[in-house]
Amino acid sequence: MIKTRAFGFLTLTVALTLVPAVPSSAIDAPKEQLSLDPALLVQSLPKVPKGLVYVASAKSAGTVSDFYVKPSSLEIKGDIRSVWMLQDLHKPLRDGTRSKIFMADFNCRKRTFSIFYIKAYAGRRATGKTILAGYPTTRPARPPQKSAHMMSLTYVCNL
Repeated sequence: MIKTRAFGFLTLTVALTLVPAVPSSAIDAPKEQLSLDPALLVQSLPKVPKGLVYVASAKSAGTVSDFYVKPSSLEIKGDIRSVWMLQDLHKPLRDGTRSKIFMADFNCRKRTFSIFYIKAYAGRRATGKTILAGYPTTRPARPPQKSAHMMSLTYVCNL
């Protein structure tokens, strides 16, 4: 039996197998043991593009997205930390978007974030045709607890 459980931003997949106990009497019953299958564990983790750090996965707009941060792009100005991020969608959106890169500003004191620049692509990992590019007019927002943006904020503010 295979079971999957989410722990924060990590999803762990384990294989549960029934293993008979050493029969010492007729009343011994099979006992359930937990065994980790390394192949299943590796399959459940996203492959991280070079130079990026995996931060979180989230489900919205009917698809799951993996979020990555590029630590080498970090700029610090007082309480504000700016960093390039990649959002890699498992399924394309209606407009064909499969991935997005964006410059996110995180205010570590106020615990808010805003998107400074965004570019959407038709391919995974910021490849393929450009769907849109521009400077959205977003106000700083406080992300919900346990959201991908809150996990990103926590990671970036601890760099």
